[in-house]
Amino acid sequence: ERVVTWISGIKASTVLHARAAEALDTDNARLTADNGEVLHFRELPGTDGLQAIGFRHELPDAEGRVWRTEAVLRFAGPEQPSTLRLRGTSLAAVPGAKLEVPRKPYLVKDLLRAGFVADDGDLAVREEPHRLSGDDVELAARLITGSGTTWLPVLYVSAPDERPALDDQALKKLAFALGGIAHVVVEPDRRFSFRLRDACGGKNPYAGAVGLALPDTGIVRRYMLGPSFPTAGELVAHLIEETTRFRTFMPSRGWDWSELQEQALRAQRERERKRLSAEELVALYQEEVENLEERVRELEQKLQESAPSAAQDQDEDWRATLAQELGPELWAGEVVDRLRYAARQTLDRAQEWGLNPDGRTCAVLHRFLDATSAAKAGEELKGAIRQACKDPKRMARDLIPLLERHGYEHSAQNRHHRLHARPEYPGLEPITLPTTPSDYRGLRNMASLIGNKLEIDRR
Repeated sequence: ERVVTWISGIKASTVLHARAAEALDTDNARLTADNGEVLHFRELPGTDGLQAIGFRHELPDAEGRVWRTEAVLRFAGPEQPSTLRLRGTSLAAVPGAKLEVPRKPYLVKDLLRAGFVADDGDLAVREEPHRLSGDDVELAARLITGSGTTWLPVLYVSAPDERPALDDQALKKLAFALGGIAHVVVEPDRRFSFRLRDACGGKNPYAGAVGLALPDTGIVRRYMLGPSFPTAGELVAHLIEETTRFRTFMPSRGWDWSELQEQALRAQRERERKRLSAEELVALYQEEVENLEERVRELEQKLQESAPSAAQDQDEDWRATLAQELGPELWAGEVVDRLRYAARQTLDRAQEWGLNPDGRTCAVLHRFLDATSAAKAGEELKGAIRQACKDPKRMARDLIPLLERHGYEHSAQNRHHRLHARPEYPGLEPITLPTTPSDYRGLRNMASLIGNKLEIDRR
């Protein structure tokens, strides 16, 4: 009934007619319109009622494309939830047709709003962001490591140091577009991020980065504003496309249309073997073969789609992967900043070190500098240190939590505050803060001293 209502609301659809209800009252119903639109329903009877039911709808357009939507609802036993698998694709009906990624069908929104969707592990499936509270560190750790959900991926939006990359409107747009496809989880603040780091062994995205976590796998991609996505709008669009693609290629826990067809045809052949004529059995076998051939074509298309995407992922994600291999960063993009500094030093001293300025090594370093840029987060950290050193009465109170969020731990307080680098941040020098207020020059020197110890300007 909901499928028929949904199709009735499509302006370009003409497949339903006055006697459609009568025509659909069978376990294998197929309606065809004059423009080539097709609506196909299939039921698979079981011993105690229906085992599965599904539909496929194909709607051609004026651009030479066919918009295909298919869904299969497989009924489970009393101890297990039923599964609904829905997929939308665009196919080329003529050579050269420009294909697009279909939007999420309204049918998904209708089912979510009607409350027909069960919880996915620790999270409810919905079209709004999940906003964590300060007590949700263990939940966040499960989501980051892939043990918090069973069916859907998680987009984990970490808290930024300063201004968020995605504002409230962008987060709502992201969650609405991915409702039923993925969960959008938003971190409360940076203190939460550091507690989460300890709970999940530093696997969490941080400083405003967005992480994509898959069930049973954990974080597989990290995204942030930068050269690849200079605006929030571009980042949101990419997150929607990438997350949808990852969900498409995740292992299926339900049946797709081809599987339903295969099971239904086999059951029909076994059930009616004695009643059917030889010609009718041959026709059933031929239908099974055609269904299997279509399934092979779909699998081949998936392989073709996934190959270039994997290369694109590798190109876009190398910064986050490199940082993850080398350990946590003081600020988002620190590793690339350090490499840029090393590259510039090498190029400045090329002849002194016996390198050919026109040789391959220097050419590669020049290309590396051209292809990358200094991270904004480093400059933001430098500004935060200067701001914390403006008021002598608040300097220690503001600086200590800031440095604790960037690799340090407050070890002791006697006449001075002493901060030492955490073990996962090798190379950082200890910092000592006075307990007594200082004059303006002393405050400015303290900001400069801390910046030098963190080597922020060596980028």
